[in-house]
Amino acid sequence: MPLESSSLVSGSLDFLLCLTCLALAVASARAANDFLFAGFLWVAAAAFVGAMNLGGLTWTNDTHRWLSAVATGPGMLMLGLGVVGATFGRVRAARWVAPAPSIGGAALIFYLWQSKSPQLDAATTGMSLVLLVALVVLAVQAFRSGRTAAAAAAAGAIGLLLIAGFGVSKLPLATGGLIRHVDVLHVVLVACYVLVWLGVRGVTARGAWG
Repeated sequence: MPLESSSLVSGSLDFLLCLTCLALAVASARAANDFLFAGFLWVAAAAFVGAMNLGGLTWTNDTHRWLSAVATGPGMLMLGLGVVGATFGRVRAARWVAPAPSIGGAALIFYLWQSKSPQLDAATTGMSLVLLVALVVLAVQAFRSGRTAAAAAAAGAIGLLLIAGFGVSKLPLATGGLIRHVDVLHVVLVACYVLVWLGVRGVTARGAWG
């Protein structure tokens, strides 16, 4: 059965998100930021399965739902910790510490998801707020130290996160149209994650890691 044009667009944009986060994960590994590496990897995994799901392979739906919750919760938590590490300096033994919140958070989300716990949304929201707060701190610290490019990137990422969380769903897009809300969301997230990385690089360039 041929895929609809909207499904192809949605699947392609999710795959673009996957490739972007994979590239950022590789860059994070090279920069020795293991928290960012794990966070981007979770998002890439969710986007990869999402691309298959949106592209018509609906049997991946349950896996995509779980990975999306992991990317939104533990994934954002790891990104937030990575931003903090870039802002204040490399965490000692981060290579050994980073897997704990990543794997533990994913296991917690899996338990809450499997048990259909009403606490799932609260858990993912709480974890995701770590990235938002970390970006605010990075923006303030970078601005105070004269790193305006890093501050601007962090501020832009904050704005895009808020748009992704509260603005995309309110866009007046026609039901059944070629472009759907999820497509706009993926474009916003691609731009957001790139800005997160640019903010981190702006801090790292001045020796936050060493």
